Amino acid sequence: MLSIRDFKVNPINIIVITSISVENMTVSRKLFRLFKWLNEYVQIKKLLTSDYSKIDKCLYILTKMAFFMYWVFDNLEILIKIKFLRVPI
Repeated sequence: MLSIRDFKVNPINIIVITSISVENMTVSRKLFRLFKWLNEYVQIKKLLTSDYSKIDKCLYILTKMAFFMYWVFDNLEILIKIKFLRVPI
């Protein structure tokens, strides 16, 4: 692990340290979104038993399914980025 002592005051070293910390902050913020797909699943389950009209129910479920798929693929991207999942190239 790199420490501050490893770097002398040099603009290139400061840029390296900054880019490493920004990348780590981005990943940590994304980890909080990891299980948001569960919210969409719960809402879809609720909508299935609701008493909306058929067209309203279909449209609501369609939008919730789109968000569900968005969160699933977003989670895959996060898990690949942190190297939890491996993708063959």
